[in-house]
Amino acid sequence: MIRQGKLFFSAILVFMVITGKSFAAVLEDVNYGFATYLGSGIYTAAGQDVQVYQIPLIYQFITREEKHWGLQLKLPVTLGFYDFKLQDITEGFPEEISTLSIVPGLQVEYPITRHWLLLPFVDFGIAQNISNGDSSNIYSYGMRSYYEYPADRVTFTLGNRLLFARANRRDNSNKSDFGTFETSLDFRFQQFPVFKKHLGDFSVYYANFQYFDSLNFLFPNDQVVKVVKQNEIGFTFGVQIKKKTRYVDIPRVGLAIRKGDGLDVYRLVFGMPF
Repeated sequence: MIRQGKLFFSAILVFMVITGKSFAAVLEDVNYGFATYLGSGIYTAAGQDVQVYQIPLIYQFITREEKHWGLQLKLPVTLGFYDFKLQDITEGFPEEISTLSIVPGLQVEYPITRHWLLLPFVDFGIAQNISNGDSSNIYSYGMRSYYEYPADRVTFTLGNRLLFARANRRDNSNKSDFGTFETSLDFRFQQFPVFKKHLGDFSVYYANFQYFDSLNFLFPNDQVVKVVKQNEIGFTFGVQIKKKTRYVDIPRVGLAIRKGDGLDVYRLVFGMPF
């Protein structure tokens, strides 16, 4: 069964790479709807700032404990703010949201081996540029891969994501494509006791982002920053709360910085960093 699963998902991966080359062959200006896939953070280039914050809502339909595989409903809500800097917080939060996107999707959890997990996914949703009234339909497909290797005092995780996405303006005036291949390495250190009998752990990670052709990042002043690859380093902290005879995971939080090709991103990380 495991061998059949490997062949099945290898075939899917080959199909995604072949079709993705034509699907994302020419990348246009990044649509505000792609903020869902770029992640929470403060994006800065040439004195311009865009802040993106995501609320990652997930509902588990089927758990791997119930069956050999799992099924999740993802419902990320992403908010964008133009020209809002951290120092502006002293004067209050912005009065209005610049962009809003809601892109639900289904994600399958399929364990290939005890330590290797594949997660193919499909998404479809909408994004609204509230500042000018534009709206787009967003859809994507791709696959995540997690390989976890527990050692003596550290757990090593290799993560990958292959993603192809498209944003179609709802007035049919324009469409934009987005594609990326990401590789991440996470080192999570041995758990340690925190308050009372709860457990905590700390991790550091590195991530590399390769964008197909070039990623044209469009800022509010119509300045375009072309990005081909970026690198990110960061850390996360997690807690397990003890509930009678079992531990319950609290979503991880962390900070990171992503740099490359003139675009800097200062990230606030929720959950797994990749």
